[in-house]
Amino acid sequence: LSMALATQLVMNNNVGLWSGIVAMVTAENGLGTNIIEIQSVRVIQEQDKRGIRIDKEEKKEEAIEAGLLVIGGLKAFARANDDNTLLKKIDYSHTELDQVRDTIVVDRLKIVRDEANLIIGSLGDYNVTPTEVNALIGKIAAYQVMIPKPRVAINIGKNATEALDRLFREM
Repeated sequence: LSMALATQLVMNNNVGLWSGIVAMVTAENGLGTNIIEIQSVRVIQEQDKRGIRIDKEEKKEEAIEAGLLVIGGLKAFARANDDNTLLKKIDYSHTELDQVRDTIVVDRLKIVRDEANLIIGSLGDYNVTPTEVNALIGKIAAYQVMIPKPRVAINIGKNATEALDRLFREM
């Protein structure tokens, strides 16, 4: 890119010498266009993508915490009512939610949500109200939106690298 910028500077400083030559005008215009494209694509390629992963992990943790709150109430309800079926359906620890694939976390939290919604009227004594379940629903949705974002960012960077390769070959 430095060489292209230097060439452009020399061309601009000597416009009077070549401005009447159609091929030179075409080449200089192409060079200018390539330089602008390279600079634009480079900005995309060089963007720091770590923040996206951090945001995703924060949303995951928020969803897990909201899920654990509902799980606690469901477990207490299940034990008080000798409902081992319910207890086994929602018996997830923080580790069991945190150390699995993203889509599995979402699936497990949706099971918790669904089980809570089935008996929401009975969970008030166990500190689970529609407010907590709705909070869980929102946290699941916010996390689910974030799941593909790191991969998308990587692909955008990869595409930018490929575009830079092509643009430099065109110079």
